[in-house]
Amino acid sequence: VHPARALLAGGFLAPTGYEYYESLDGSIQVYYPGPEVIPDDVPLTESISAADGDYTEGNLEYVRGQALKVMDSLETAYPIYAEFLNTQPSEVVKMYLVQDLGSNNGLNLGCQLMYVEHSLPDDQLASTSAHELFHCFQLVAGIRPSLIETLFSDMEYMKWMLEGGATFAEHLAHPELNIEHENYANYFPGTQYSLFGRSFNSGLIWHTLTEE
Repeated sequence: VHPARALLAGGFLAPTGYEYYESLDGSIQVYYPGPEVIPDDVPLTESISAADGDYTEGNLEYVRGQALKVMDSLETAYPIYAEFLNTQPSEVVKMYLVQDLGSNNGLNLGCQLMYVEHSLPDDQLASTSAHELFHCFQLVAGIRPSLIETLFSDMEYMKWMLEGGATFAEHLAHPELNIEHENYANYFPGTQYSLFGRSFNSGLIWHTLTEE
């Protein structure tokens, strides 16, 4: 997703009424809807009966669990990305769990404004969280333009590096999941296309580039 366009079109900002978990070293914060937001933001899970009568607490239990899963993914990915790119953010990184991002599972508007849909299956939740975190590391490493710079540029020609790199990074963080393989099905049928016309499926190229 082009971050500047997303910001202008959707007005994505830090949500209010959220609570958060913080990693032990203070480098990561994962925000989830608190009692002020729930229950409207979070649908009931099948495990919660309407007869219980306490919708808010039921939903809080669900979304807190999802937030802990995201934290686990980010704590796994963070040191791997820091070693891979030989850099790391100087400030705390923040990820927000939200209900709906339209056609996207995740979104990155900077290291302090990362989003992931909380209703994703566990493997996609982990992979998407790691994917968006890698965009943060790309920004810190100078690979990705800043949000302000993207307002005046077209990032399409860079997607093979930005989205392809982040797709490959899903494998770096969670090699056991292989969610990134879903993006590779249309790679070989389109081998005649330019590298600069590729996006997520160019993660396959990164596998080759990083082989020792």
